[in-house]
Amino acid sequence: MAMVTLRLDDELNDRLTRASRHTGQSKSQIIKGLLRANMDEIEKLKSLEESIAEYRKQKAEGTLEMMTFDEFKARHPEDFAAIEPKVRGRLRKTR
Repeated sequence: MAMVTLRLDDELNDRLTRASRHTGQSKSQIIKGLLRANMDEIEKLKSLEESIAEYRKQKAEGTLEMMTFDEFKARHPEDFAAIEPKVRGRLRKTR
């Protein structure tokens, strides 16, 4: 098992300490739980950054292919499985 050293500012450490006391979990357990819950999203950020860089490159080269939301969703279903309800909800509210 690996060990990671983490520096926290006083406010965040105090909040973590209170959460630890409140939940009965150690600080380490709380941090590991937060990492597990958010790693998929963190890892997707890199993929998103790469997609944005590719978009900008294609736009600059004039080779950017335009498509509708539904076409894009069909090509990238894994990216939309979690976010589509949020996106669709926003679209309904703005109409």
